[in-house]
Amino acid sequence: MIWLKRSLPFLALGVAFAAMGQDPAIDAAVEAAADALENPEVATTSSRIPGMLISVALGAALLFTRRFSATLPLIAGLGFVFVGERLFGDGSMRWVLTGVGVVVLIASLGMRIQALLSETNTSRKNAQRYAIVTAAVTIASLMFYALSTSFATDALGLADESLSRWVVAFQALVPLVLVSGLFPTMFLDMVLSENPVMVPGAAPGRALRSGLSTAFALALLFPLNYIANADKYSTEADYSYFRVTGVGTRTMGVARSLSEPVTATLYFSGGSEVRARVEPYFTTLAGASNGLMTVQVVDNAVRPDLAEEHAIRDNGWVVLSTADSTQKFQIGTDLDRAKRKLAKLDATVTKHLLKLTSDAQVAYFLSGHGEASWRERDNPARKLSKFKRDLEDLNFRVETLGVTEGSAVAVPDDAALVVVAAPMIPLFEEEENTLIRYLEDGGALLLLLDPGAAQVPRVMDYLGLEAGEFPVANEAAHIVYTGGIADRILVATNRYGTHPATSTVSRNSARNPLALPTALSLKQSPSANDDITTLVRSYPDSWEDTNNNRQPDANEPTQVFDLAVAVEREEGFRAVVIGDVAVFSELAYDNMQANIDFAADVATWLVGEDQLIGQTEREEDVEIRHTRDDDKAWFWGTILGVPLLILAFGTLLVNVRRRKS
Repeated sequence: MIWLKRSLPFLALGVAFAAMGQDPAIDAAVEAAADALENPEVATTSSRIPGMLISVALGAALLFTRRFSATLPLIAGLGFVFVGERLFGDGSMRWVLTGVGVVVLIASLGMRIQALLSETNTSRKNAQRYAIVTAAVTIASLMFYALSTSFATDALGLADESLSRWVVAFQALVPLVLVSGLFPTMFLDMVLSENPVMVPGAAPGRALRSGLSTAFALALLFPLNYIANADKYSTEADYSYFRVTGVGTRTMGVARSLSEPVTATLYFSGGSEVRARVEPYFTTLAGASNGLMTVQVVDNAVRPDLAEEHAIRDNGWVVLSTADSTQKFQIGTDLDRAKRKLAKLDATVTKHLLKLTSDAQVAYFLSGHGEASWRERDNPARKLSKFKRDLEDLNFRVETLGVTEGSAVAVPDDAALVVVAAPMIPLFEEEENTLIRYLEDGGALLLLLDPGAAQVPRVMDYLGLEAGEFPVANEAAHIVYTGGIADRILVATNRYGTHPATSTVSRNSARNPLALPTALSLKQSPSANDDITTLVRSYPDSWEDTNNNRQPDANEPTQVFDLAVAVEREEGFRAVVIGDVAVFSELAYDNMQANIDFAADVATWLVGEDQLIGQTEREEDVEIRHTRDDDKAWFWGTILGVPLLILAFGTLLVNVRRRKS
């Protein structure tokens, strides 16, 4: 334990310097703490906590051993100044704490002078003299700090470049001078404490040299850190995998279905790296358009007339145009900056081509009964904002349909699709009758169910379907969310029926399972017709969790359940019923690519555009997600953990060498 006692003060001091080296360390800690607590009211008080913890840790380490009792006032004075200047920075408390710190520092120097005058041993007097000089150097670092403050620079009339050079120079000197005085002082105090009667003649010199060596080694990190963070010395290199997306099957379908000529004008210079990536994509797309798409590459500077017609001022743009309509989007001319847009080029082109070549269709979401929607704030399993965005990318205009908009009378004539998303309150009988009449007239319905939500019995009976009452669970085939048995109702599957709406997910079933959190089972009613097709089914070892214990009990037999079905009749209507509203929620969208593809294909099939069913190519990196606990762990691990580990290892190594010698 001897080496631990000796190393504690240096470990604490290293932590303090590690925190000071962050810019601004305490502010970052405050934000992390405030975010974790989700309480903005504590942000102002929390901002003082990390610095105080460092000071307390340092003080406790110094008090842990008597050898540093003489250093304690010096450290305490620096701590007061640090808290006042770094944490408060303004107001009366700053001046109070900084003033107290200066007084304590001067008092500590006075105590050392008094100790020198009372000494009788010559060798101890020499050590005391050295300690007074090094302590004075430590305190002198605050003079350099004062010269870097706005009070000094304003008084000197510094501005612009001279101000910047002045501040940088003195801010760089502060830590250098501080450690050059503080470490030798601590080493000398250690020698004085361990030799209370007489200090060996060579000991003060060795302590001074050891302290300066340690200080200079640490001081070397400060200019290196400054150089590493300077923009002019920094370079970036991206070695990550990257290629431009290919032409997806959905985009190919859009190109094949063109009914009028489309011109793709690419604004790039001749030697552009981005052009070299973009042009082959559009050449391939034009080849699939039966001659209705042409591609031209134009330099904005060479064809200012065309650029003016398209309202383009710079290169790096793509313009898609017909005889009477134009769509455009920007990619950029710098390859590194354009990579993110190139990685989703196919989705961008699909969206703009659909808007260019077809009129927007209207998708109505039934409202007024507590349905899941894009306005949901608290429950990600019922938030459909990304589903709404994808519908808009497919050229839908999304509207709401409630009683005030006539949901109990008639579905609007312009409705291409009606979505009923797990209402929590039962629909009026008139509203269900309206939906049935809409289907009889050849409409398209997407019905999303959910455990605990209200049933839609008349519509389900018309479709020839029945829904279970309890969520389907599976012991193995589920999404791991909490890590416990509660996750068993977050079922996942790659079992699909043969249907256009499942063509994309079926093609990628081996690597992209579909997630259906809290799904209800579906089955045909006795009076059903033979026009119901299974889209998604569970694994055979699934069960309905009737008692909410997430275990397959004796009265809960395992079997295959239908989880999503499609209904199509001679009347011309199309309907898709899914036993889970969360299948198209942010909870699923953020984790499963199959859910995104399934949503697009279902919507496309429902409105009768089977030729557009397919996959949009993506080359985006998978996002690394951290919880707030993860972020806090990374922050404190880098700020405290790494410096502590390095210093502890170094201290241990030094003590091992001393024992051997």
